[in-house]
Amino acid sequence: MPKVAVNDPYDVSLGLSIRNIRRSKGVSMENLGQALGVSYQQVQKYETGASRISVKALSQIAAYLDVEIVAFLPNQKQSKYEAARLYVEADEETVQLIKYWQRISVLRIRKFILAFVKEMLQAQTHVL
Repeated sequence: MPKVAVNDPYDVSLGLSIRNIRRSKGVSMENLGQALGVSYQQVQKYETGASRISVKALSQIAAYLDVEIVAFLPNQKQSKYEAARLYVEADEETVQLIKYWQRISVLRIRKFILAFVKEMLQAQTHVL
């Protein structure tokens, strides 16, 4: 049986950071690729963790996006499992919502919000 390649969670996390910063700066994959001398497909591979990024390429990306390299590095407290879970296709509103969610430290408030969202989804399906 052939082996299925699994992207390293740290590469995925690094790629997600690059994608989020690139999007926040309004830079397309095509433009970033041109600046690096690679195709947009290669940028996509970097952002999904399918291709490992060299230090040189990471430095070029940071310079082009006008950020420090450390802006891309995953939080040291983050486990491989958490880094892998972060890899989702998300629009800016979803990313913002996740950031706000992570700042809620009171478990009771989190449970209340989760129950509220579930109720809203159920009401939405009944309306449609």
